[in-house]
Amino acid sequence: MELNEVIIISRLKDGDEMAFELLFKEYALMLTSYANSIVGDTDLAKEVVQELFVGLWVNRRNLQIKQSIKSYLFISIRNNAIKAAQRKLKEKQQLADLSFNTIENFGSEMELIEFREQIYRAIENLPDKTRTYFKLSRFEKMTYDEISKELDVSKKNVEYHISKAIRILHESILFILYFF
Repeated sequence: MELNEVIIISRLKDGDEMAFELLFKEYALMLTSYANSIVGDTDLAKEVVQELFVGLWVNRRNLQIKQSIKSYLFISIRNNAIKAAQRKLKEKQQLADLSFNTIENFGSEMELIEFREQIYRAIENLPDKTRTYFKLSRFEKMTYDEISKELDVSKKNVEYHISKAIRILHESILFILYFF
């Protein structure tokens, strides 16, 4: 490891925001491109990179970087992107399984209609901001960037609320399905 990198890591461990910003500016674009080549989704790639840098900052005092910073970041992104791609694939499969089996899981079309109504009620019971962001994303087919600009909020805020909505709705759907 170069002396420059040792100094940057040391400064980062001490909470130097300039060292963190230097790393972000130097590597974020390359890491996003690399993550995108793995996950095939620009928004997800950006999210993976953001999570890496947030983790880097939060755990800065415990960093144990033995190789170059660049190698450390690219190995971390590869691992995180693979996990994110696997999660995305699993979620798609679960949704496909749910929609494929939906009609078969219900004894009648009336039960299916009732199930859908309960899901819409669950969406309406989401907290206001969470519901708004979720509806814009899922019903209006807006991207996180578009929602962020439309509502004049950060993209991270949009990501948080949509993730929250998905978590809440996932629990609601499991609860609803339990009683069907």
